[in-house]
Amino acid sequence: MDIEEIYLRQIAEHLKKQNELQEINNDLLKELVHKLSNLKGLL
Repeated sequence: MDIEEIYLRQIAEHLKKQNELQEINNDLLKELVHKLSNLKGLL
């Protein structure tokens, strides 16, 4: 395995992790918006 292959593999792993974190972030934002909508309905 040469340096370029290692480098590309690291980039791919980094992007995969970044996508996973973005999905978690999106889920948290959806939950927050939902809770804020419910709270607004109570006011």
